[in-house]
Amino acid sequence: MLLAVLFTLSAAIKDHGSDELHGIGETLDALGGRMQTKAIPKIADTVENFEFTFQFPSFLVGLAAGVLCTVLMVGLLTDRLAPSKQAEASSSSLTRIDQDPEQVEAKSNEETVESKHYESLHLFWPRCGWLISMLLVQSISSLILSAFSGLLQNHMDLAFFLTMLVGLGGNAGGQSVVLTVRRLALGKVTHVSEQVLVGLQLALILSPLAFARALVQQTPWRDSCTIGLSAAIITVTATCLGASLPKLLWISDLDPAHASVAVQVLMDITGIAIVCLLGYFIIEVL
Repeated sequence: MLLAVLFTLSAAIKDHGSDELHGIGETLDALGGRMQTKAIPKIADTVENFEFTFQFPSFLVGLAAGVLCTVLMVGLLTDRLAPSKQAEASSSSLTRIDQDPEQVEAKSNEETVESKHYESLHLFWPRCGWLISMLLVQSISSLILSAFSGLLQNHMDLAFFLTMLVGLGGNAGGQSVVLTVRRLALGKVTHVSEQVLVGLQLALILSPLAFARALVQQTPWRDSCTIGLSAAIITVTATCLGASLPKLLWISDLDPAHASVAVQVLMDITGIAIVCLLGYFIIEVL
């Protein structure tokens, strides 16, 4: 939520805001040299004329970034806060080796009945509910694109490679989801920090490839740097998010298989936001 407020304030200042800030700076200089009686009314008039306008797309970008960071941080905390549940699942799977087949079958039946309270992917309404919610959440990407429409129109190369970068995030996140859900089903311990390291290793390979692919298409240098850097950030974020979501759902007694849908939608929104923000910073600001 703090990131949402910061993004909103950074994009909400009107163009003439810099003039007011310059006036404040001159007034403060005057106060530093010699206290004048007219300085206080000047500051009051400047602050009174300083205006903000609320930009809803900018707020959504900040909100998405805040929610994403929260999920990633909580996912990393699960490595320390929830080791008992993973250890219990791992020990239960190991004890089956020393038991009779009948006891193993009876115990597996009990675990199947016990786990029905969070297995819901095979049911129609939970599955439909997740798809409806993700459909509505994914519409945020259109608002982000509209907010950066000027950047994308002036630099069409970013728009050409946008689907490649968004697909990269979905693929990397999907791999982590499958790996995490399989380990949870087998009772094996899974760590989000492990996927972060894997994401960094993948980024070292995928980021130069994305940069080279952009240069092959005669993309401008700044645009190519944006594409390559975006590929690195998206890869690391996707692998970490793909491991965090199933664990959070599993700890909350929800079906971790639903993370496969959520990670695709979240990485679509995150990928678009990363490309647009990096493009604005590298191309327009630097």
